[in-house]
Amino acid sequence: MSSNKSLCFGCFSKKDYEGPCFKCGYLHEGKESVQQAHLSAGTVLNRRYILGKLLGIGGFGITYIAFDPKLRVKLAIKEFFPRHISSRNKDTRAINPYSTTELDEFNNGLKYFLNEARSAAMFESHQNIVGVKDLFEENNTAYLVMPYISGVPFDSFLKNHGGKIDFKTALSVLAPIMNALITIHDNNLLHRDISPENIFITEDGIPKLLDFGSARPSVTNENLSMTPVIKEGFAPLEQYSRQGEQGPWTDIYSMAATFYKAVTGKIPPAAMERFGEDILIPPNSTEAQIPGYAEKALLKALSLKADDRFQHMVEFRDAITKGKKIETGIFVEKEKPAKKNIVLTAVFIFFLLFALSWSIHFLISGFKEEDKKDISESSDLLKQDEEAEINKDDLAKKETDKVEPVSKPPSKPVKRSPRPAQKAQKKTTPKPPAPEPVKTPPDHEKKGVTMRGRNYVFTDRPAEGLSPEQYYKEGFKYELVRNLKQAEAYFNEACNLKHTNACYRLGRLRKDQNILKRARDAYAVECRKGLDSSCISLADMMITGEGGAKDPALATTTLANQCSKGNVNGCYLLAQILEKGQNINRDLPKARKYYLHSCEAGSREGCMRYGEMLEGGIGGEADSEKAKKYYGIACKRGVPRACMKAN
Repeated sequence: MSSNKSLCFGCFSKKDYEGPCFKCGYLHEGKESVQQAHLSAGTVLNRRYILGKLLGIGGFGITYIAFDPKLRVKLAIKEFFPRHISSRNKDTRAINPYSTTELDEFNNGLKYFLNEARSAAMFESHQNIVGVKDLFEENNTAYLVMPYISGVPFDSFLKNHGGKIDFKTALSVLAPIMNALITIHDNNLLHRDISPENIFITEDGIPKLLDFGSARPSVTNENLSMTPVIKEGFAPLEQYSRQGEQGPWTDIYSMAATFYKAVTGKIPPAAMERFGEDILIPPNSTEAQIPGYAEKALLKALSLKADDRFQHMVEFRDAITKGKKIETGIFVEKEKPAKKNIVLTAVFIFFLLFALSWSIHFLISGFKEEDKKDISESSDLLKQDEEAEINKDDLAKKETDKVEPVSKPPSKPVKRSPRPAQKAQKKTTPKPPAPEPVKTPPDHEKKGVTMRGRNYVFTDRPAEGLSPEQYYKEGFKYELVRNLKQAEAYFNEACNLKHTNACYRLGRLRKDQNILKRARDAYAVECRKGLDSSCISLADMMITGEGGAKDPALATTTLANQCSKGNVNGCYLLAQILEKGQNINRDLPKARKYYLHSCEAGSREGCMRYGEMLEGGIGGEADSEKAKKYYGIACKRGVPRACMKAN
């Protein structure tokens, strides 16, 4: 471990002062979280590389920014860490499988990580692929050293442009990535993890393909024990199965899904959801506008059956580009001009406010006509500074807008005429005092929504003097009837009084990660104190990544512990996660087992789902007679659809 206090761990510039870095704004707190899985900033690897801040966490690895003191260059280092089957020893920093059951899977994964890292080194010179500079083993795992590139991830690029981009811009980003994949496939490799977050756009506007952590040889008859964490919407059907036949068509599906997201702003439905009834909406049926030939190519590439897709990336690229060469490097906004515009805008606002303050001063003191002319002349001078940055058409529009209000003087006589009549009406009808009955109306007359026999009254502000639990219940009540503004107000009051569930619901309503982090930290404390419901909530947040990094391994362990205690929610939630493969490998036999546990703990839906898995032979052998038994239990517990199946 090295302190390296003279360096900023965000950009590795010199820093000999306290507080945020003046160059990049990064602040290293120097504290390790109890649940922290990544290595701390300042850690030295291979007796050479100094680790900095975290760049990203994936299903099979963690990526850090790093610094090489010998060459004095910034790098990116990726650590092999399949968190769904392994954990880190806090004292030794070593990565170890959870048990001997996962040992073979871990060793196979590490072997492929090393082999494909060595293979990726051959692409170091490719313009559109981030290659590998070094590879070493340490801490019972392996590390990939890659060049650090400045720019923006493609998913962030999309967010910065309103969630989607036009067809031409999408081609300029993704056609070069297709070319890169053609090179990868020609070398008998697959990427298997193509998505917007694994594509990077450099400051020079060059798209680059990242992350070979899931890469493997394109040998379709090899039975691998290691499967990637499924990215819903981007993974084809064959990636959901260990025995799925994978080839270039697998990357073609993911590439097409990435293109679909870029032009429509929406992730395609997950392949498993499309199975049976295909719910994929064609791009031009959304708000996207792409040529007909391109839409046809996308839909073919997104076919559920591998045989129905293009079999080679060249075919897909030529179909969607119509065989034309696509230029790149024309779509990234430069930062420096934007900064200048901000400074100019700030200066203009300052002078504008200064001029307005003087205008108000003269209006109050009753200035003369000569003063008016002087002020208008000075304000015109200020406007000229601003209008130097505006084109002539906009200037003409502004001038016409200024003239229009002056050309409407006949409003004064119109306003004077009704005044006597209004006064006369007020004199004749001063008696009925309407406000008093509104102050204390009977319950049945209050404005609200009736739901389940109760009248929920909507007020402008939360009531005062309630307990945290009362505020939370009121907020939950308003959330049920979709009065989200009122719900947010009550949750805010309860959250301020340290009600954890209220903070969680408030964070979800506001989509505020800071509030969600506060709730997650509170759940962690409560879970350690033995509050089972908080352990369940914490595990749910760790699976989805709300309020912090995703940690499916710790989440599933927590839920398994809760299930062993007989906690019905722990069993059922774990079964759902295992069935869906939510940030972990799908494991249908285990899902089936935990649905049974949840049923035995009292879950009616657990009994229902266990019966369905028995009937369909999902996760094990089919047993229709046994399925009827569990349908009957679910029926008795109040699941109407189970009653028909039980009979």
